[in-house]
Amino acid sequence: MTHEWQPSPAVEDPREVTVKMKRELSDGLHDSFAILETNHKRKQIGTGGAARPAVQGKWTTRTGQLRRSFTIEQKKGDLSGSYGSDLKRAGMIERGGTIRPTRSKFLAIPLPHLKVGVGAAPGPRDFGNLFFITSKAGNLLLVRPVSGGGIQPMFVLKTQVTMPKRPTLDKAVKATDSARVKRMNDAVAKGVNPDG
Repeated sequence: MTHEWQPSPAVEDPREVTVKMKRELSDGLHDSFAILETNHKRKQIGTGGAARPAVQGKWTTRTGQLRRSFTIEQKKGDLSGSYGSDLKRAGMIERGGTIRPTRSKFLAIPLPHLKVGVGAAPGPRDFGNLFFITSKAGNLLLVRPVSGGGIQPMFVLKTQVTMPKRPTLDKAVKATDSARVKRMNDAVAKGVNPDG
């Protein structure tokens, strides 16, 4: 028994079938990236800020900039593409690693009560009247005076910070594997037999 393929009677030139197949595969590839993107952004990346720490391998976003940095790169009609982020810190969060200061002696880590909007987190230079203290636990803090003679901790200073590995993209790839394979199989079937 053999399996033969014959061009559809409506298509005299087999190159037209190849064009149709390429279009279907390109669309299928884009759809499979979209499946991956949806799972990654909605189910793998958490939301919230420092008040909602990362749990169970998820990482959270405060401004949304990191989440928005993950995009699909594929030109219409191409049979190759990618989904990911060009931000260096996205790789650091995914793979883990150690962060060290590059222009100063310490990293100034904003404490959870500092409101963070779109863009960079506020730094010590964004506040006046800051001074150093050492906490009872031995941490070096930048604090500011508040009315009534008290102080408000603003930043903890560290010489380095080790980020745990949080491979959200790998988890999204595994979670969407069967759906992405099904979409590509459907694209092949539609490209071979456009009538269903």
